Amino acid sequence: MTAPDPDSPTLLLIEPDSLFRSTVASVARQLQLAQVRESTSVEASERLLDGQRFEALVVAWDAEGHALRLVRDLRGSRFRSACNIPVVVMASQCDGDMVAQMKELEVRRIVLKPFKVKTILEAISGLFATPEVATEVHA
Repeated sequence: MTAPDPDSPTLLLIEPDSLFRSTVASVARQLQLAQVRESTSVEASERLLDGQRFEALVVAWDAEGHALRLVRDLRGSRFRSACNIPVVVMASQCDGDMVAQMKELEVRRIVLKPFKVKTILEAISGLFATPEVATEVHA
């Protein structure tokens, strides 16, 4: 396994599915896309966000609204990370209202489930490649 690059950006990956989360994190580390911290839930991730700065966030959307609240708190400067870090949302479905919310919150990409690991890795790679903000939906 390749040693992590200390200069690579730090990414917080919030995903309840342990196999998927660990696979994405492992491959992202091996490709040196980012230093990845993993979290099983929004609630657990809040402690990480309180204690550490991240350069990007990838979060699984939930029906209960926890992910929405987390992104709103992030944009409201509640955490140590910059309030404008790039965000990718992974969601099972997406309608016009959700796209409007994501644009308002400056979410960089919405990736619709199910998707291949390659798709989310491309999204992660893109977070650090371009600075412009535009919400994209990828199925």
